[in-house]
Amino acid sequence: MTFPVTARLDEIDNQWQNLVDLAALRKQRLNEAVDFYQFFADADDVDHWMVDTLRIVSSDDVGKDEASAQSLLKKHKVSSLLFTDRAD
Repeated sequence: MTFPVTARLDEIDNQWQNLVDLAALRKQRLNEAVDFYQFFADADDVDHWMVDTLRIVSSDDVGKDEASAQSLLKKHKVSSLLFTDRAD
């Protein structure tokens, strides 16, 4: 024969374990949501970087003098290095 107190304790233990399991599931889902949003934030950063890089490397500007041409060449070289680094 089980006493009412023992039965009630078993019920509370089962409910507690259920709550712990639900909390673990919630934590897992929240971590997955963080990963999901981080992926889209990273993709957005790459998209902006690609647009900026495309603007720099597709410019028809060749510079008006040697200094401006050197500046454009430096920007192009930096963009090329960054592109190579991102590709790896």
